[in-house]
Amino acid sequence: MTPKHLLLPALWLAGILAYAGQDVEWPWTVSGKESATKQARQEERTEDYKKAIAALRSVAPGLAALDQLEHPDFPANRSIDTERLLQVALASPETREKAQLIKAQMLLRGSPNDREQALALLGRLAQNNDPTAVRLLLANDEDADLEVDNTYSLPKSPRSAAVITRALQTLEANPELLLSSYQLRDLNILRRRLLELEANDDNASSMVELAELLFQQGGSPSETREAIALYERAMKRGSLSAQVGLGKTLRDAQGKLRDVPRALRLLEDATKRGSYGASYQLAETHRRGLGVKPDMKRALPYYKNAVKGGSTGAMYRIGDMYMRGDGLPKRPEIAVQWFRDTASAGSPSGLRALGEAYMSGQGVPESTTTGLRLISRAANLGDVPSMAMLARIYSKGLGVERDFSKSGDWALRAVAAGDRRGTTLVTAAQALASGTREKSDPLRAAQLLRIGVKRGNDQARLQLANLLLSTGGEKNEREALSLFRRGAISGDPRSLAALGSLYASGNGVPVDADRSRLYYTVAARKGSAEGLRGLAIASASGFGVPQDMAAAVRYFELAGAANDAKSLVALGNCYLNACLGARDVSKAAAYFRTAADGGSADANYEYAVLMLNG
Repeated sequence: MTPKHLLLPALWLAGILAYAGQDVEWPWTVSGKESATKQARQEERTEDYKKAIAALRSVAPGLAALDQLEHPDFPANRSIDTERLLQVALASPETREKAQLIKAQMLLRGSPNDREQALALLGRLAQNNDPTAVRLLLANDEDADLEVDNTYSLPKSPRSAAVITRALQTLEANPELLLSSYQLRDLNILRRRLLELEANDDNASSMVELAELLFQQGGSPSETREAIALYERAMKRGSLSAQVGLGKTLRDAQGKLRDVPRALRLLEDATKRGSYGASYQLAETHRRGLGVKPDMKRALPYYKNAVKGGSTGAMYRIGDMYMRGDGLPKRPEIAVQWFRDTASAGSPSGLRALGEAYMSGQGVPESTTTGLRLISRAANLGDVPSMAMLARIYSKGLGVERDFSKSGDWALRAVAAGDRRGTTLVTAAQALASGTREKSDPLRAAQLLRIGVKRGNDQARLQLANLLLSTGGEKNEREALSLFRRGAISGDPRSLAALGSLYASGNGVPVDADRSRLYYTVAARKGSAEGLRGLAIASASGFGVPQDMAAAVRYFELAGAANDAKSLVALGNCYLNACLGARDVSKAAAYFRTAADGGSADANYEYAVLMLNG
């Protein structure tokens, strides 16, 4: 066979290989026809769209029907047989779920009976965590409208309670949906609405739950008063747990609402009446010194009494006291046994504590694998501290390979479950803003970081400022500059170095070499590697000062001693390119190797090139 005759088979083979190895949308495939249909629709080429739909219908009737349902303006000059298209889309497995959503939206515009069918259908779709279905459920329940300010009106009909319950179940089962589609406070707002509905029916247990939610999640004077009133109402209905809750609230309240003597009387009386929960609260009161002098000896009998009632919290506390040697002899092996008992009783905190013991090798042989497995079990049971712990473990590579994707996932779950600690918020925000997830969400990341800023977390402030700068825009640049200046006023070296960088680059401010050097110098004096690196770059480039490579190397070396990877790479390149007059490959290799060992990808590449070149 001649080379000319081989040309067509070769092209055919190349096409087959390309199709097998990549996601190629060939015109004769279903995905190719679907792509052509969408392109024609987007470009408003009506005739081409009709032809494309006909071609797509021949191979995938459901996709063709769904595309038409989603494009009500086509075809021009005649109506669509919506019912027929809907039936075709519903019959196809690949389009059924989307078609059900369209059907529900159509029914919502119909009669009351149609609306009932729509809500039932949306409820079934919500069970599969469909975000659109959950949003439609909330938006179309007549007593559960979402107001403009993101607060909810109180539902009154039984159906509203069912809708809220379904939304709660879906959001709790899918933290990603909570973070992507709702404000962080929405979950508690929904819980509160449901409890308010049940409390209005004189349900004592709901009154207690609502009071706990009001005090724990809010804690303002008005919410505390409302919680106290709910506890008092539930106590009149004979609720012993309400008495314990009231005692705890009066003990922990702020200002004039705090009444420690009454709180102790309520808890002592509840303990005598057989409440192990009250016994645990008395133990916590004396251990932590809540309104009284800390006294571990007084706390221990109350903990032991609570253990008799099966209190896993009390078991955990006694184990923790043995582990720390706080009020009891320091005996890690005894602590581990308490943690095992706690875990066996189904307590996530016991699993977490046992996992930490294995991670550190206290009281048991050290085993990262076993520790990680136990902490993961606790996190999957809903233990928020375990979720935050896993985020930190994977972020820092503590006994495991660093994995920013896993770290971000656990941080997001912790935040969705109510964790508002600065480190967790920052890790979650980084996951949302970076490329570790399928789709970045800088707006949601900024929301999380602003929560951290309000709580006084410096890392959240820095991350927010950097995120705003990377997003761009005059408003964002002004806010970022304000955040850096706030940090600089408080003496934060990272903020001072950031301002030095801004004035060096002219990012949002005029270029000013003197200001840049001033901020870098103050940051360097406070131990900032970024400040030292900034001074090194200024000396190397002659920015605002005479060019001085020897001074630049000294600054880079000081920053490199603080494990600044960029400075180490700069030193490697300096010696490789004879910046001081003589080339020193061995020194360059040593600097690249040090930075590579610290995780620098750039240094790893440079070192690899050196090794390849001998």
